[in-house]
Amino acid sequence: MYFAVDDRHRLAFFRFVSAELSDEQWMFYVDGFVRYASMEGGPYAIVAESELGSAMPNAKWRQRFADAGARVHSDAVFVLITKSAVARGIVTAVNWLRPFRFHYGVVASRQEATRFVCGYRPDPGVSAALEAAFLRAPSAPVGRDGRWAAAPSS
Repeated sequence: MYFAVDDRHRLAFFRFVSAELSDEQWMFYVDGFVRYASMEGGPYAIVAESELGSAMPNAKWRQRFADAGARVHSDAVFVLITKSAVARGIVTAVNWLRPFRFHYGVVASRQEATRFVCGYRPDPGVSAALEAAFLRAPSAPVGRDGRWAAAPSS
């Protein structure tokens, strides 16, 4: 998992392959989501990127995230990036049935994520800060055995 925070622009960025996450890594992600989406002085905008081909989070992980979503500011911004049309459809359907109370989007690209976040955070520096986080994120961390490996956090 890769993790970056920009305190100046109040942004947090997670990049992961859910099939490779341990329970501890998932809880780091969920706890980080709650922490940044509930910050005093206003929540951060949070972007999570899941690589194509990664497995959907299991039921226990999805429930933890749903429970966490009930504890964040209503003006929090969260966007999930996934190229999987199936995953986007599932997330959209689930959130239509049980909507989050904060601003939530699921998109196919980093550009769409940037537009979504900037729609709620119009500060001109937000777009550049997101682009910087995207550029710092490792593009494809692969272990010696050819499987995805956890990327370093920063």
